[in-house]
Parts: sequence; structure tokens; C-alpha cells
Amino acid sequence: MLLIGNNNINLDTKGRLAVPTKYRSDLALACAGKVVLARSPRERCLWLYPLPIWEEIQAKIVAMPSGNKGAERYRHVLLGTAEVLEMDGSGRVLIKENLREMVGLKKEVCLVGQGNKFEVWDQQEWGSRFDEWLDESQDDSIEMSL
Repeated sequence: MLLIGNNNINLDTKGRLAVPTKYRSDLALACAGKVVLARSPRERCLWLYPLPIWEEIQAKIVAMPSGNKGAERYRHVLLGTAEVLEMDGSGRVLIKENLREMVGLKKEVCLVGQGNKFEVWDQQEWGSRFDEWLDESQDDSIEMSL
């Protein structure tokens, strides 16, 4: 399953995000509609993983060395905010109010594919960060390896 592209979506009044139709059948097959939503440890967004991929990520996080500040940050932020969710019959997942507040999600959000997961951004925040990334100097070594 390849989660790519970006989609502008409006959260409903209850804070539910409707997964775009083009991804629903893949998610239904890959994870029976079960996903994990957690706060990104680096950016002001949420990460949305299909459950089987999350289980792999979680195992790596748990295996990180104790006492390592980076590992502790990942455990606190990712594992501490993670929640298993099930898409409803309309392909929606409920983003709890505390997670919406943590990253400043309002009504208009952007679902951004990252290959194995989605990022969920406030649309204005996404636009600002995207412009910043385009303005930053490029690391040619990474670009050259693509």
C-alpha cells in the first residue's frame, strides 16, 4: 500500500476525518480499517499509520535504548499519544479534541501521504511549512541519491 499525495479535508463538527475514497479499500484490506493516530515528535502534525505498520514502528521504539534522550522523546510523544482507531462505515476516524488541540487542527486539514503513513496537518500550517521547506537550501547529497 502506497500512501502518497495530499488531500484537503474538512473535519466534521465532531472532529472526524473522512479518509479519501481512493485509500479506503487499501486500508480495509491492509488493516481491516484499523489505524493508529499519534502526535509527531518533530512537526506540528499527527501521524496516521495503518495498524500493521504501526506495530512494526512501535516494536522499534520499544527496542530503543533506555536513557537515550531521543529514544525517550519518541516513547513519550509517539507511544504516549497513540490511539488505535477504527474507520466507521463512512471511512471516518475520530480525532480526539486533545490531539486536535496539540497540533492546532481546526476545521480545514490536509492529509499528506508519506509512503507508509499519512500526516494530518492544519491546512494553514501545512501551507506555511511547505513554503518554508521550498525556501530552505537543498541538500544535494540527498537529492542526488534519489
